[in-house]
Amino acid sequence: MMRRTAQAAALAGAILLAAPISAQSLQDRFDTAQTAYEAENWADAAKLFGALLDDLSETQRGGAVGAAVLSRRGDALVNFGQRAQALGDLEEAARIFEGLPEGGGSEAAANSIALASIYEMNGNLPIAAATYAHAEEIDPSSTALSPAKMGEARSSIFHRPDRARALAEAAIAEVQGMEHTKENEELLTALFTLRGRIALNHEAPAVADDYYDKALALAGRRSRKIDIYDARLRAEASYPDFLRGRRYDALLVLESSGAGRMMEETPPAPDRLGLPQCAPLGIVRPEDSMILDLGIAEDGTIASVTPIYSSRPGAIEAEFISEMRKTAWNSANLKNVSRFFRASMRVQVSCTNKNDRQLRTMGDHAFSLVNSKFEEVGQFRHILYPGDDELDQSFRVRLRGALAKLEAADAVDSLSGLITLVELANVETDREAAQAFQARADALARSLGWSASERALLWAFPEHFEHFTMRDEYLARIADVEKSTDPLRAEALALLYIRAGREREFEDDKRTALSDYASVLKTGLPESSLSMQLANLRLASLSAELKRFEDAENYLTNSGLTPDQCSLVDLRPLVERKGISSGNYPDILIRLGMSGQVVSEFDIGSDGKAITPRITYSFPPFVFNKTVSAAARRMRFAPIYRQGTQIGCQDWRQRYKFESAD
Repeated sequence: MMRRTAQAAALAGAILLAAPISAQSLQDRFDTAQTAYEAENWADAAKLFGALLDDLSETQRGGAVGAAVLSRRGDALVNFGQRAQALGDLEEAARIFEGLPEGGGSEAAANSIALASIYEMNGNLPIAAATYAHAEEIDPSSTALSPAKMGEARSSIFHRPDRARALAEAAIAEVQGMEHTKENEELLTALFTLRGRIALNHEAPAVADDYYDKALALAGRRSRKIDIYDARLRAEASYPDFLRGRRYDALLVLESSGAGRMMEETPPAPDRLGLPQCAPLGIVRPEDSMILDLGIAEDGTIASVTPIYSSRPGAIEAEFISEMRKTAWNSANLKNVSRFFRASMRVQVSCTNKNDRQLRTMGDHAFSLVNSKFEEVGQFRHILYPGDDELDQSFRVRLRGALAKLEAADAVDSLSGLITLVELANVETDREAAQAFQARADALARSLGWSASERALLWAFPEHFEHFTMRDEYLARIADVEKSTDPLRAEALALLYIRAGREREFEDDKRTALSDYASVLKTGLPESSLSMQLANLRLASLSAELKRFEDAENYLTNSGLTPDQCSLVDLRPLVERKGISSGNYPDILIRLGMSGQVVSEFDIGSDGKAITPRITYSFPPFVFNKTVSAAARRMRFAPIYRQGTQIGCQDWRQRYKFESAD
C-alpha cells in the first residue's frame, strides 16, 4: 500500500485554512494521526483519523480536507484488516475528490490505488483494473513500474489480456535496462511470473513455460532458501506441464521447490466449501475449472482470493471468486498450520451440482418434527455438520470440542448441550462412552420436559453408522413409545423402526431389515407421509435384492413416487465399497513425499455405481486428481429399486486425504 507522507504539510495547511474554529487543535490532532500512520501503527492511525473526521464541519468533510482524512483512515483500516469499513471510506473519498475543481492530484491518485487494491483483493477484477487506470490518469507516471500500472496489469489478465500483456512487457523491458541488483532481479522474477500467468490463460502452455523458466532461473540465483514467493512461483510453474499432460515433469517442478514436502503444515480440506452451481442453474459449465490462491484468516474465513488460472478466462472468474469467499475452515484445525501456508494456499476448484438436490432424509424429517424446540440450535447443528459425507475422526473431535466449550461455560443443560450429547452417543467408537453420552442425553431431555416420543425422535437425527450397533436401545425406545399417547407417537415409532432397519442393512441382515421396515407400515401413518415413503422405498430395494421383484414393484407403487422422482426422498446412500486404500497412493507421490486433499462429487445410479465423477476441490492442484477420479469410479453403494432405470438418484460428496510418511 502506498504511504502518503509528502502531502502532510500541504494537508496541514489546508486544515488550518479551512477550520475557523480550533484550527490549531485540528492541526495538532492531524499531526498526531499522521505520525501514527507513518509509523504503520494502523489501529491508532485509524482511530485518530476517525476522531478527527467526526469533528470536521460539514463543509470541511465534503471538501479536500475530508477526502484526505477519509482516504488515510481507509488506508490504515486496510492494513489493519478492516477491509469492509475501509472500502466505504475510500469510495466516499473518491467521490469527493472527483467533485473538486482541482481533482485532488496525487492524493486522489493514491486514494484510487488503495481503493483498487481492495477491489483486487475482493476479486472484483474489472473494477480494480479500471480504478488503477483512473489513478494513472489522475497522476501520470513516467515509469512502467508504477503501482497503478502494475495493479492494472494484474487485474486485467482475465478480461483484457492484450492490455495486461502490454503493461507487463513494458515493465520487463524497463527493468532489463536497469542495473543488475538483487532488488531488480527479484522485481524481474515477479514480472516474468506475471507474464507467464498471462500466457497460461491466453496463450499456449509452451509460451507460459518459457516465462516461468526465466523466472525460475532468476529465483534459483538469488538463494537456496525456499520462501513463500518461491513456493508460489514453483507451484505455478508446474501448471503448464499438467495442462499438457506432462504430469511427471510437473511433479518434479513441485518437488524441486520443496513445496510438496511441507503438506503436514497445510490446512485440511475446508469444513464449508463454497462453489458455484453448475449449468443450467448457473453459468459455469461442468468442465470449467479455476486455480485460486487463497489467503486464510485466523478465524478460518477467506481473507483474499486471487485467480491464477481460468479454463474460460473472462467468463467465470466472478462466479468462482464470489462463491469461494463463503469457504471456511474450523479455526481449531488451523492452530498447527503455519502462516506460510495460510497466507497462500493454491487450490483447484470446479462447479457443484450438490446444492440443487432436495433429498429429504430420515434425519431431516425427524428434526423437522421437533423443530420448534430447536430454533436456537439450527445454526449449531450446521456448524457441527460441515456437509461432509464421510464421518471421520475430525468430526468426533469437533463434537468433543463443542461439548468442552459448553461444559466450560456451564451451559450443557441446554438444547445445544442436548443435541451435542446425542451426536456424540451416535458417533463415539467406544461403547461405554457412547452409552454414557446416551444416558446423559436422556436425563437432560427428561429434565427439559421432553415426551417419550420427542426423546425417541432425537435418535433419528444422525444417519451415520459405525463400529457397533444400538439395536437393543432402539427396541427399548420402541417399547417405551408404544405406551405413550402423545401426538408424535406414530411418527416416533416409524422413525425408530426405520433407524433399526437401516442398522440391519449396515450389518447386511436384509431379512431383519425387511421386518423392521414392514413394521412402519403398521403405525397408522398416512400413505403420503415421509416415513411411509421411506419405508416403502427401502422395502422395494431390499425385495429386489432378494429377487422378490413383484413385491418390489408393489412397494415402489405404494410409495407414490415414480421412477424419475427417485431423488426426492430416501435414506442416505449406504457405502458398500470405498474404492480406495493405502495401496492406491501413487508410488511417485510417495517417493516425492507429497500430501494433499481432494473432494470428488458424483451422482449415484440405482445400481449403486458412481455416475459422472468430477473433482470439485483439489490441493495441490492437479496432483491427486487422476487417483481420485479412478477411486470414485470404483466406489459402490447399496442398489435401490427404480423399475429398470439407471438414472442418478442421489448425489455424494467424498473427501480424500493423502498423507505421505515422508
